[in-house]
Amino acid sequence: MTKQEILLTKSGGGHIRRNYRKRRRTYAGRQTAAAALLAVLSAVFVWFYPVFQNCSNHMIFTVPETVSEPTDEVQMPILKQQPIQAECMITGAELLGGHYMYYAGPSESMVKEPGEILIALDPGHGGMDDGCVRGGVLEKELNLSISEKVKERLERMGYQVILTRDSDRAVSLKERIKTAKEAHADIYVSIHQNSSELSGVNGMELYYSVEHAADDSRRLSELIQKYSLLNTGANERSIFEWEDIYVVREAKMPSCLIETGFLTNAKERGRLKTSEYQEKLAEGIAAGVDLYFRP
Repeated sequence: MTKQEILLTKSGGGHIRRNYRKRRRTYAGRQTAAAALLAVLSAVFVWFYPVFQNCSNHMIFTVPETVSEPTDEVQMPILKQQPIQAECMITGAELLGGHYMYYAGPSESMVKEPGEILIALDPGHGGMDDGCVRGGVLEKELNLSISEKVKERLERMGYQVILTRDSDRAVSLKERIKTAKEAHADIYVSIHQNSSELSGVNGMELYYSVEHAADDSRRLSELIQKYSLLNTGANERSIFEWEDIYVVREAKMPSCLIETGFLTNAKERGRLKTSEYQEKLAEGIAAGVDLYFRP
């Protein structure tokens, strides 16, 4: 090999080595960037997974006092996550009225005739526990009055109905659930009134738990809300998953709790205390329950 050829070879080899080192640095940089992007995407997925799973996540700053009071008999668990407001359910659902509504009812109840279906209605508070009191209106009295009207309508439709209390007496949260379980109720609906520090707040809210029968509880809440709003024209607030409410969390059957309105709003309080408005509420709740079992 001539001297010139040796020089050309050395020069070419250096060029190859320089290009190799350059390509290696570029590849390493791309690897680092890809790893960083993957880490960011993983963090985003972990952070937003509950949102993707439940459609939207909204913070509620207070649980209504009327439904979350701990008792001596019950050790309330610590809420592990913010309540989730689920505006839709994806699997096996069909869009109806702006919401995804489940049509697959509870497997055991769907094979029963109305006369074989038992519904547990739970008028909140009672006895020494008045619940919310505003303008001379006691929540415990409204809860019982509305529940009795719902019971009357459901019985006319052929359903069996029990009340966790049928008079002005104190009943613990544990005892309410025990009554429903021992009677082998197919669903459990708790009726309450709401309150707020802001007098302008009004409207209807529903709560359910995913601890047991999550999909059916959500569907029951959707149907009761839909027809109660249609009947009354009340302001639609939302349906919330809330695990701190003992009666819906501990009920083994599909269950929900409805806050029919805010007693702290003078206009809504005026409507709620009238028999005419309570009849409309009862008709809406009963219609939602009926459609739950007979879609």
